[in-house]
Amino acid sequence: MTRVAASGRTFLFASGLFFVGLAVHESAHLAVLRIIGGQGSIIVRPWRFATVDISLPSLHVQPSPPLDLLHQAVMNFSGPALAAILFALSLLWIRNADLRLAIEANVAILVFYALIETAYLVLWSAFRIDGDLLVTPEFNYGVPLMIIFIAAAARGFMGPVRGRSARGEAASATD
Repeated sequence: MTRVAASGRTFLFASGLFFVGLAVHESAHLAVLRIIGGQGSIIVRPWRFATVDISLPSLHVQPSPPLDLLHQAVMNFSGPALAAILFALSLLWIRNADLRLAIEANVAILVFYALIETAYLVLWSAFRIDGDLLVTPEFNYGVPLMIIFIAAAARGFMGPVRGRSARGEAASATD
């Protein structure tokens, strides 16, 4: 397999896992909400871009009634953090380099979400600092896309990509 093909596979794996990560992250928000004694549901709402007149549907956990600052911060951080832990645990069994990098990229993305979801809440609630950039789709999708591109590029620069040798012999299947 060529380095370009390995990079492409990493990009495709990471892109697909991104959507799985979002679903797990929102489901974990809901689980944490229930654990801390709250009620709520997962809703789909339009998410308007700041720079262009486009809206995308997005999943969101809506507590009902609203939570106090501490419980909201716990829920905001814990959803993506728990999803990141689950993804990271899967690395104990994954040996394929393309898939490992894709999972590692998604762990980084989920940690990013844990940090910005909590930062947005704390910046405004505790310090009255407007952190609206943190909740724009451009930022929330742009940074993860950059992380995915970096993982795919890194795969292209990694050591030899295993495949067939010049003599046609099959290389190891451990990739």
